[in-house]
Amino acid sequence: MIVGMDLLESFSPMHVHWKHKWLSIPYEGHSVILQGELADSPTELLFQVCTVDHQSDASVTDRLPVEVQALLEQFNDLFQQPDSLPPSRACNHAIPLLPGAQPFYIRPYRYPPALKDEIERQVEEMLTQGLIQPSTSLFSSPVLLVKKKDNSYRFCVDFRKLNSLTVKSKYPVPVTD
Repeated sequence: MIVGMDLLESFSPMHVHWKHKWLSIPYEGHSVILQGELADSPTELLFQVCTVDHQSDASVTDRLPVEVQALLEQFNDLFQQPDSLPPSRACNHAIPLLPGAQPFYIRPYRYPPALKDEIERQVEEMLTQGLIQPSTSLFSSPVLLVKKKDNSYRFCVDFRKLNSLTVKSKYPVPVTD
């Protein structure tokens, strides 16, 4: 499990027993204990702790082991921002709707002028890159912007209404041990 400092800070104060490998977090009025494995670690386990400077990614990769740097370079194309839609597949995706579900239109949320301009800028950028395409669908879902740590905005679509009209999966997601 990877636990970030911001998450840990949100549950402060907490108690940690490093020797016995447990962490006690206050949650909803009582304490929850996260217990680590007490057995010896397997010899194949790779564990490295690095401080990450959000301002400069190059300094982080310079401090990584040579083997990890080689893997990152080998699969560099996987870590790039997408610049187009994925290629067509043999089976196109469809959203199965409940029987009798009617198209809906939800009007956009109210935005301050600065956020409205940012939404329009991001939509235009995604259209020119080919990440999205114009739609003539009768369905409509509002969008919102969520501020990220670097003060830029993440474009999010509120699909709650569409999710309520979709056929639920018959089988739960398998749990892997």
